[in-house]
Amino acid sequence: MKIKVETEKKYYCSNTDDLIKLATKLKFKESKKEYEVDEYFTDINSDFIRNRICLRIRKTNNKYMEVTYKGRSNLFLGEYSKLENNIKVDIKEYDNVVKLFTSFGYYSYVIVEKNRTVYEHKNKNYKYGIMIDMLPNIGG
Repeated sequence: MKIKVETEKKYYCSNTDDLIKLATKLKFKESKKEYEVDEYFTDINSDFIRNRICLRIRKTNNKYMEVTYKGRSNLFLGEYSKLENNIKVDIKEYDNVVKLFTSFGYYSYVIVEKNRTVYEHKNKNYKYGIMIDMLPNIGG
């Protein structure tokens, strides 16, 4: 199981071209383009939603699947961060994973489809990413 600490800040940008120009100026390079389908699950009382806990199945390019759990945010180095646990699962096991979650008392509450372009910048200690998501019928 791959574990990482995620410190995330979300911004909304009305003009992605300006964001890409800024990212390039800051030495970010386009690293990948992907189509992702995220399905989020919660408990019967919706505590996961209320506490921003993430239990998710992510399918990437209709080829790969990953199950992710992110617990409550913690204060880490002056920022709110989440410990992220990921398990790669064969995409053919999708129905079995959903049945497993259901047997634990979780249910699906939203599916989000997006085309994602990732820009990355690495230094000696960290990897930074800018993700630009385009959602069908919604935009970026």
